[in-house]
Formats: sequence, C-alpha cells, structure tokens
Amino acid sequence: MNLLTKYNLKREALLHILFWLFYIWFPVIKAGQKNYFFLHLGLNNLETPFAMLLTYINFFYFFRIERKGKVIYMILFFLFLSLLSVLVSKEIIDFYIQQLGNYSYKKHFISTLGQFIFVNLIFYTLYSIKKSNALNESLKIAEIENLKAQIDPHFLLNALHNIYSYTLHNNEKASELILMLSDNFRYLLYEGVTKKVLLVNDWQHIKNYIGICELRWEGKIEFEIEENINDPTVLISPLLLMTFVENAIKYTSKIKGSQKISIQIKWADGCLFFDCKNPYDPAFNISDFSTSTGIGLKNTRQRLELLYPDKHTLTIDTNNSMFTVKLTVFL
Repeated sequence: MNLLTKYNLKREALLHILFWLFYIWFPVIKAGQKNYFFLHLGLNNLETPFAMLLTYINFFYFFRIERKGKVIYMILFFLFLSLLSVLVSKEIIDFYIQQLGNYSYKKHFISTLGQFIFVNLIFYTLYSIKKSNALNESLKIAEIENLKAQIDPHFLLNALHNIYSYTLHNNEKASELILMLSDNFRYLLYEGVTKKVLLVNDWQHIKNYIGICELRWEGKIEFEIEENINDPTVLISPLLLMTFVENAIKYTSKIKGSQKISIQIKWADGCLFFDCKNPYDPAFNISDFSTSTGIGLKNTRQRLELLYPDKHTLTIDTNNSMFTVKLTVFL
C-alpha cells in the first residue's frame, strides 16, 4: 500500500466520522427544544447504530453484488432495521411520552425509515462515484500497460526486420504481417480505449498479435488455438484477455527449446470460457516481470472485479510445470 492509498483511506475514514457526528447532532440542534435536549440526543444515539449497521452492510455487500432480487432484500432489510430501531427506542419514548405530547409511533417509524433511506442514498452516490473513479483509473492503467507492451520498440524492430526479410524474397506473408501489425495499432488507438468492444474484434486483435509473435518466435513457440464464438454481437471490455496471452508468451520465451502455448476460447449460453496454458519454469518468478506482467495480471483482476462483480471466475495455477489460466465471464 503506497502513501497515496494510505492518505485516501485516512481521508475517507475522516469523512465518514464527520458525517456520523453531523447525523447525530443535526436533528438535536434543529429540534431547538432545550428542555428535551438529552431526550433527542438519547434517541439519536439509539438509532444511529442501526443506521450505521444498515448503511455499511449495504455499502460493503448489497451495493457490490449483481444479483436478481437484490432490491427486495434491501427493502426488507430497511423495514426490519427501521422497525427494530423504533422498538428499541420505545422505552425512552414511553418514559417521556407525556412530555412529548401527541406522539405517534407510526410517524416515528416513517421518519426513521426516511432517515435511513436518505443516508443510504448518500452512501450509494459516494460508492458509485468511487467505483467509477476506480474503474476509470484501472482502464487508464490497462490502456497504458497494453500500449507499452504492444509498441515495445524491440518487438516492433524485430517484427519489421523479419517482415523486411520476407519482402526481399517476395514472400506473400510479408504483406499479411504488415496488415496484421497495422490492424493492431489501429485497434489500440480507436477501439482499445472504448468501454465495450465486440468480442470477435477483441479476439481478432489477439490473433493478430499471436501471428506477429509467431514470426518473432518462429521455430521456438507453437500456438495451438481452439475457438468457437458463434455470436458476433457479444460485447466485452477491451484488452481484458490480452494480458493472459502476453504473459504466456513471455514465460514460454524464457524456456529453452521448442514450446507450445494452448489457447481455448468459447462462447455459449451467455458465458465466455477462456483457457490459456503454457510451459512454466518455477525459476522464473512473476516478480521478474513486475513492470509489465505482474502489474498486468493485478490490473486485470481489478478490472474483472469492477466490470463483472459476481459474474466471473478466474483461477491461475502453476502445477506440473504448466501455467494455466481459466476465466469464465457471464457477459
């Protein structure tokens, strides 16, 4: 955790503390009844823990889940805690009932429920802003990392050098590779910065990248690809799968001898299945690639959590000298 993150957490904690102090004291001051100052303060102190419990369960759980019936559970939870809050404060209210005059439990319940809803609307707005900022930051990092990886000068130089050697022999593959390289740059500049792209286009971008890498690692890395995307209209966040392919190539290129990378991608029944396997040497740690692969994997995990909460599973294994990535996403 860096200093900026610690500062943001402290600032957020301070804002929460100030908000709840305001929540406790504002109704007391607004009431303006000096004779019943401690009565109003006592009622607020009794109700505040319920408001906080409701708010933070929503903030850390209900707001984050994407599930049918979530709203119904939230409404029932609101009603339950509001009623419980009124019942708990009933003893104090009964004690001072004559001083309060024409008091209505129904009005108290509605007032408490209204306060709880208002507070949770504030926190939901803050959560939405925080999530949006985190997602934008994550997308920026992903964009920068992928641009760095794709426009690596050594990679580009080697690719152009190999393409040039093909042109000297009038090889038809040269024009095909030039087209793939230009398509990759075009994708990064125009589609790679959008929120959603067609899955078939994103996969084609990966295949172009693989085609260029096949040229660079000719005779060393063999690619075994199995694909089945039967719906051309499916959308996905751009460059989400690219990190896993780049990671596989980087690891495999470090191992001596001819190696094979296996990639499977399938779309069926509203779900994307992605599987990537490559040889893994335990001597090479992820920290060896911390400037690209390590950050890329971490960022991809964060993006999945932000973009597809409760709609994906990601497992990464390094068993039997194989680095295996299995990703399932409901799109």
